[in-house]
Amino acid sequence: MIGAKTRRALFFGWILFDACGATTVATLAATPIVPETYEFSLATSNWQFQFSCASASDTVQCTPGPQAVRLVSDPGGPWSFSFPPYPAPANYLVTPGVSLAGHRSLSMTFILTLNAPDWFWRFDANNVCNIGSPPFVHLYFQRNADDLRGTPGATEYYRWWSRAYIDFNSSGRFVLTVPLSTGNWVDVLGHDNATNVPMFLSAEQDVAYIGMTFGGGCFNGHGVAVTNGSAIFTLISLVLD
Repeated sequence: MIGAKTRRALFFGWILFDACGATTVATLAATPIVPETYEFSLATSNWQFQFSCASASDTVQCTPGPQAVRLVSDPGGPWSFSFPPYPAPANYLVTPGVSLAGHRSLSMTFILTLNAPDWFWRFDANNVCNIGSPPFVHLYFQRNADDLRGTPGATEYYRWWSRAYIDFNSSGRFVLTVPLSTGNWVDVLGHDNATNVPMFLSAEQDVAYIGMTFGGGCFNGHGVAVTNGSAIFTLISLVLD
């Protein structure tokens, strides 16, 4: 499980205790490496799906096989995609990252257009949380050199998901804004970023990919498909403040 879907009170620093019992406060870097407000390019060439491969034998980047999902030009925004028919999933959608150090929040604006979709997100037999509920989208970033194992160890702290999310209950325009602070992000095993502040800060400063993931039930990024109807996701912006 990627963690319980709860919201926490915001706190913009972390209290650490050294070996002598003294306390210090660890905060995000004071000066961002990228501009104070940074809007990610929405050129389709800068975005890619991960794990959304037409064949289960393909790699994460769907090489050499085809991707199950494609971005297309959209009059309502820079681009859109249709959630694929089962059994192909839409999983991770990412763009090259920049340092998040010194920034306060990550924000995404998107449009969801639903035409009576019957959702499918239970790609894992052990995904037994909230059966029948709609899928959702989380913000996400990944540190360089991640081995994608998702097991305890150093790289457990290389992928991070926002606790906040948006359910796909209805059509509309939505904004998801998440502070880059403790209590608002969880790692691949569902641990809050407050449990290992140094590793979270290191990941923020060494981002390989950033974007969003689609999932349902217990898992934030294990994929979403439709069995009937249709659903279109149109990204309007992804912005660091």
